[in-house]
Amino acid sequence: MRCICVLVVLIPVVVAQETRDLPAPVCAAIAKAAEAERKTKAIPAITVAVGRNGKVRYAGAFGLLDLENDVKATPNTRFRTASIAKSMTAVAVMQLAEKGKLDLDADIRDYVPQWPQKKWKMTARQLLAHLGGVRHYQRPGESSGTKFYTTLGSTLELFQDDPLVAEPGTRFSYTTYGYTLLGLAVEKASGQLFQSYMGNQVWSPAEMKYTLPDVHHLVIKNRARGYTKLDRRRWMLLPEFAKKIYKPGMIFNADLHDTTMKVPGGGFLSTSPDLVRFGLSMLSDKLVSRKTREAIWTRQKTASGEEIRYGLGWNVGVASGQRLIAHSGSQSGTSTYLAIMPDSGLVVACMSNLTGIGMRDLTGTVMKAVLAGG
Repeated sequence: MRCICVLVVLIPVVVAQETRDLPAPVCAAIAKAAEAERKTKAIPAITVAVGRNGKVRYAGAFGLLDLENDVKATPNTRFRTASIAKSMTAVAVMQLAEKGKLDLDADIRDYVPQWPQKKWKMTARQLLAHLGGVRHYQRPGESSGTKFYTTLGSTLELFQDDPLVAEPGTRFSYTTYGYTLLGLAVEKASGQLFQSYMGNQVWSPAEMKYTLPDVHHLVIKNRARGYTKLDRRRWMLLPEFAKKIYKPGMIFNADLHDTTMKVPGGGFLSTSPDLVRFGLSMLSDKLVSRKTREAIWTRQKTASGEEIRYGLGWNVGVASGQRLIAHSGSQSGTSTYLAIMPDSGLVVACMSNLTGIGMRDLTGTVMKAVLAGG
């Protein structure tokens, strides 16, 4: 028996669920796992999408995208992707490399001349693999900045005067700022604004109709409100009178965060089905050639030959005896995960509107349910 498109509303559980072409027991297992995760971690909303053999086979939504106004989440609810943006930016870079417009091994200053001269040169290939030596967040509150930036180039002020944390190529050091340099390289090599290039060459070909830059000033339909949970550590820092009012585990509106500070590395909005379409487009060689895709999904090495668990914009690992290509995302008001099993043609995306709770376990549970269900 196959699932048909349904709309389900349960009280107190809130579910708006669209399902396609998966066996009914598999759909039920996915919904059960998602709702259990939502209840256990007090997550306002979760969306789950599954793709296989070139199509989106399942798209489900659970909970509320806006607690204050009781607005139900739908499969087309837009969440912040957070660092899954890096995987999309990596595809843009590799497209331009395929066309001979961007040399992965040239000095990044060839494409970003405003980047100050450092002790060592770094390359796009190194930056894609977090081997470029550019720092990550270091200062209090830096990961959730609130300043609005009108251009990608202006965000260099955040980190351009800081020393490199290591000689490029010698050490894996995760960095969102490194992807800002890659975004600027895309602008130079393509002759387009970064956001325009992403829309024209990545999102549109992948049929990602709901993906766009996260600009908090704009009115964007179906955008989820972000939330955070008061943990015990933060509760302990409250004054005594506040401790009597607020308790650990309570849900609050997430801190304001303007992601224009880091668009290529964490400044997009998307939906779970759109992320699945992105993964399926990678598997079908719609965005880059098979040769380039395999290069993207190959673990990189340091200058000393040490293999890291990261390719070019993606984590590369193993799950259930199969190759697993994935990326997580976490920032103010969101937690996300995108996973691809190339050998099974399977893509799963999970998104939520709660800070710091991780979607990896739920994604793994969904993948196992799909693989077990045939």
